[in-house]
Amino acid sequence: MATVQVIDPRSSPAWGEFVASHPDATVFHTAAWAGVLCETYGYRPRYYVLAGASGEIAAALPMMLVSSRLTGRRLVGLPFSDLCPPLAHHGVDTGALVGAVLRDAAAGRLSYVEVRGPSTSPLEEHGFKSAPWFFRYLVPLDVPLNELEARFHSSARRGIRKAEKGGVSVRCTGSAEDLRRFYELHMETRRGHGLMPQPRRFFERIHADFIARGEGFLLVAEDDGRLIAGDVLLRHAGTLVYKFNASDERFLERRPNNALMWEAVQLGQRLGCAQLDLGRCETDNEGLRRFKLLWASEEVALPYYFYPEVKGATAMSQKRFANTLLAAAVRFTPRPLLPRLGSLTYRHLG
Repeated sequence: MATVQVIDPRSSPAWGEFVASHPDATVFHTAAWAGVLCETYGYRPRYYVLAGASGEIAAALPMMLVSSRLTGRRLVGLPFSDLCPPLAHHGVDTGALVGAVLRDAAAGRLSYVEVRGPSTSPLEEHGFKSAPWFFRYLVPLDVPLNELEARFHSSARRGIRKAEKGGVSVRCTGSAEDLRRFYELHMETRRGHGLMPQPRRFFERIHADFIARGEGFLLVAEDDGRLIAGDVLLRHAGTLVYKFNASDERFLERRPNNALMWEAVQLGQRLGCAQLDLGRCETDNEGLRRFKLLWASEEVALPYYFYPEVKGATAMSQKRFANTLLAAAVRFTPRPLLPRLGSLTYRHLG
């Protein structure tokens, strides 16, 4: 008989087997991603699982405990992850998992519980309410490359050609030096948008746990050796995830991001991936939506679920308010101190 257990995925061989066997598992379900989050931000993993007598996992609801005086004490599945919904093998009832999460939330007097991504679990039956804040964008890669390119918007194709003719080169690299260069550009990009950079350690862990193991990729776009844009991508099973971008605004007319996207599509096909996941976008961010739709992507709803509803409804506004306050700090913080500011504050925003 299966029982509800709370595990740390980093020390559970059964978790790796479960994620590898489930067709809906994402890179954000992996133990490697849990390690990046825990070791960067100090979060406590609480992965609720239905486990049999021999330890095999039949269903799971991944959560991390986030404790913050700024944004509240809560369970999130998962911080800094586009989606990480419950997983269950066919026919397995996950109601016991949801009930266990809510009992722990009540006992710990947590502000709210947040589940990210479409769920087949009975969340709404337990009082969760969905929030339609995001879309997700999926580019099919299981078609011939020339056919896929023909589906791109004409402006996307023109941007690719412009980058090529202008001498923008793109390469895939795993070197620590290129990661350092990317992080420097990441800091400038975030500062230009009034946002903090993620801590340097965050990308160092991604390099160690994904890129160095062949499950992550750093693409860099260069002009005569100068780094002008870069992407970090992560892979799990048949999906390549376009996770982070940084670009020098002085060179955007050279269309380096078009060149990077084209290389990401080709990389995904070389790896045998079925789809390229362009990540989430807020429903009211028309500029980013238009860019993601240029690449023959399918726009799908990406619901987030909150319990209780009143707390969930304020979760995004709390984070936006915190980001507004921090934006002022970013603009007045000396550049060398930005990584430290990110280390001190980013964990509150997951």
